[in-house]
Amino acid sequence: QRGSSGGLPGPCSMSSDMGTYVEAFKKAAAITTGAALNFYLPAHMWSEGFWGGDPVWCHITITMLCELDSIDRLGEKIVLRIAGTTIGAVAGLVMSYEGLDDISRLVVFFVWTMLFAYFEKKDSSRSYCWTIAAVTFGICVFLPRWGRSRTAWKRWWSIMQGTAVAAFWLWLVPLFGILRKPAVKEEFHKMLSTVCKESLTMMADALEQPGEAQALAQVKASDQKAAAALRGLPVSWRKYHYCRTGCEWFSKSNNHEFTAAKELLAGPMTHLYQSCASAARAGHTAAKSPQSVAGVRASIVDVRTALDGYLLQYVSLGNKREEAAAAAAKEALKGIDRGMAELSNPKVACRSQLAQVLLDATRVVQALSKEVAPQAEKTAKQLEELL
Repeated sequence: QRGSSGGLPGPCSMSSDMGTYVEAFKKAAAITTGAALNFYLPAHMWSEGFWGGDPVWCHITITMLCELDSIDRLGEKIVLRIAGTTIGAVAGLVMSYEGLDDISRLVVFFVWTMLFAYFEKKDSSRSYCWTIAAVTFGICVFLPRWGRSRTAWKRWWSIMQGTAVAAFWLWLVPLFGILRKPAVKEEFHKMLSTVCKESLTMMADALEQPGEAQALAQVKASDQKAAAALRGLPVSWRKYHYCRTGCEWFSKSNNHEFTAAKELLAGPMTHLYQSCASAARAGHTAAKSPQSVAGVRASIVDVRTALDGYLLQYVSLGNKREEAAAAAAKEALKGIDRGMAELSNPKVACRSQLAQVLLDATRVVQALSKEVAPQAEKTAKQLEELL
């Protein structure tokens, strides 16, 4: 029978389905709004006149912006898309000069596209901006040759229309807590929670049923989840580069949260995962019975409960974050101290590997709370003596 360590409920499938329905609803609502604006509002606003846009470009913009998986990436993509469209439209106006012959236009076309390609490769974090600039520039060059008037303006205005519609449904409405999208910091701290919980769960499962095939399968499943979260860190960090820059402009505290989460994942959390993976396999094989390591296993479960409970609430804690971190760190240290007392018995199987797990958990506690850091350092020194 699976115990408390393996019986923790995963994400509720009903909740996951509801999130899928919400995202589908927002996308359908945004696209339908774009269609309504282009076909059912007063004609003087959406006709072929000066204020008229192109429903195709508006539709494409809404559809592309709806594909983004966080509110931060949406904000980033809106800024880059508007900037790229504006640059491309302004560049396209040069091609409307009547004094240029076709050879001159080709030379100008080459120069502009060369510049866009250069900046696209040089500024990889904002390459999307220059890609959109090149696309818009090409549209502003080709369509006037087919008799389309005011192409640069219509392209720019259509993108603004589509962006406004997408921003309303995907950015403004969620800011008021309705149909909310995840934020970047939530994703980073979900990674923290996953690595911490699955690493310690892997350790507890191995000690709960040593030698059992079912326990080994549970260990491997937790190992895969923690490893997947850690592998996603470099990709996520590069993906949110521009977003982190924006956070630095507007809020140094937000930028600090990103940096702290990244350092914790890349340092103490990675070490905790590595030691748990090693000790779980060793303990699963070497432990003679669950009773021989029951005390250590109980302490690991306590540490997991304290840390994971804090990390899951991190985003919503606000100004109470430091206080909650100290409380969670103190509870985790109590579990570590109990585990260290169990390891004072030299007959405990895999004593040095288990001590390393507790030591790495202590380093995580140190990183989470400055208030508890001195006490954690003393515990760490005592654990080092057991290695």
